[in-house]
Amino acid sequence: MDIVDRARLFATAAHEAAGNVRKYTFEPYIVHPAEFVEILKGVPHTDEMLAAAWLHDVVEDTEVKSGIMMEFLESIVNNDTANEIGKAVFLSHSKNRLNTTDQLVTM
Repeated sequence: MDIVDRARLFATAAHEAAGNVRKYTFEPYIVHPAEFVEILKGVPHTDEMLAAAWLHDVVEDTEVKSGIMMEFLESIVNNDTANEIGKAVFLSHSKNRLNTTDQLVTM
């Protein structure tokens, strides 16, 4: 199983355990990251980018803490790659979105 599939399964389990659903439609929350992944597939991307897309709301919207997220990432990829994915996941929820975009572009 590749990192994209493992990230998808981890994110799905975390959001289901938290009982997360989308506002207004009440669909399972995992629909949102799935849509984000599909958008990224339309542009040049890496598997690491797709994994980050699956995981981008897990720490903010579930009981999974950042340390657990990093342990998961380190179990599926090397430490350097885990750190890069972790940066993308955690930066996606920065209070300064413009600065976040600038930082992600330079990664």
